[in-house]
Amino acid sequence: HRDLHSFPTRRSSDLGTLYVNGVQVAQNTSMTLNPASLGTTTQNWLGRSEFAGDPYLNGQIDNLRVYDRALSAAEVQSLYAGHL
Repeated sequence: HRDLHSFPTRRSSDLGTLYVNGVQVAQNTSMTLNPASLGTTTQNWLGRSEFAGDPYLNGQIDNLRVYDRALSAAEVQSLYAGHL
C-alpha cells in the first residue's frame, strides 16, 4: 500500500510549487503556461493516458480535490496532516 499526496500550486503568474507528502520538493520561478494556455481539451482523464498503448492506472484514487486558487504552504501542510 503506497500513498502519494501531491499538491501542485501556482501562486503568481510565474511561480509554481510542487509539494509531495506535505513537503515542498520543487519550485519553478519562470512558469510561462497556465491551464488556460491549454485551450479546449477533450482528453481529460484520471488514471488514463491520451495514448492507446499506455496502461490504465493500476490503483485507486480515493480523494481528489481541485481548487480555484493556489494553496499556501500552511494549507498544503494542514491538508496533508488531515486537518482540512
